[in-house]
Amino acid sequence: MRNRIRSRASDLNMKKSVATAEAIKAATQRAQAGEAASTPTVDLSKFSSSLSSSLSTEEEDPEVVLTDEQKKDIDKIGQLPIWEQINEELKNTKFPTPGATLKQALLMIVIFVVTAGVILKADELLRFQITEWGFIPRSGEVVDYSDLTLPEGFTDSMTDTDLANL
Repeated sequence: MRNRIRSRASDLNMKKSVATAEAIKAATQRAQAGEAASTPTVDLSKFSSSLSSSLSTEEEDPEVVLTDEQKKDIDKIGQLPIWEQINEELKNTKFPTPGATLKQALLMIVIFVVTAGVILKADELLRFQITEWGFIPRSGEVVDYSDLTLPEGFTDSMTDTDLANL
């Protein structure tokens, strides 16, 4: 990938910037000396204005400047039909082995059993404690509510049949 970038840069006659190399060197020296960078050494405003003005013309837009051959060279898989892209993706996919799948399934079963056991034991403990405190009756216990006094107006909306069953 680096070699392709370097060859593309040399094809476009791009050279390393002397100013960038000097800025990197100065920043490295300041960092080694422990100095904080108080002001930026590169004026980025020139880049944004030149970039917006250069993209205003259609012929300098990178999408228009690149030829189909260059686009294919940059993104080989993206230029293929969708079924070939899917085939390439599946070719490069590493699927889990049956052993790894079995280990994962066994781990999930163990987690399920432990979690279910904790929940059931906690339920059993809480049910026992609440029964001991008398909040709910024990199994088979008959509770006598004959001495219960009903609140005033409880039977106002009841029919004669409801009152007879009471």
